[in-house]
Amino acid sequence: MARSVFTVPLDSALKLVDEEVERRIKIVALDVYRNAIIGSPVDSGRFRASWRIGVDSFDQSVEDKDQKSYEPRAYNESDIDITYKSTVYVSNSLPYALRLENGWSKQAPKGVLNLAILQAKKNARKRFK
Repeated sequence: MARSVFTVPLDSALKLVDEEVERRIKIVALDVYRNAIIGSPVDSGRFRASWRIGVDSFDQSVEDKDQKSYEPRAYNESDIDITYKSTVYVSNSLPYALRLENGWSKQAPKGVLNLAILQAKKNARKRFK
């Protein structure tokens, strides 16, 4: 009997921990995404607008190259459906994305995504002290 009394509060506490972990994962994923957009070199804007967030799989979609202008997707926490076991991907599937990551652009000679991740780590350390 004492066991069931003990497990109910423990289960509730674990659920709260899971929810907090999920919330933090969303915050960091969105931060990486936004940092990647900010750090993206811009010619037509297609590369910047082709960043995607995928949960448990890559979102390989890209912006159509025949558009007149490009705007990045506006993701919010509610747009990302994850659990603490999820793998979150921030990706850009344009054919030249890897070249840009390797410093091909004078606008972003140190790449984009690795810098976005480093900045998100720094932000998370401050935010989640």
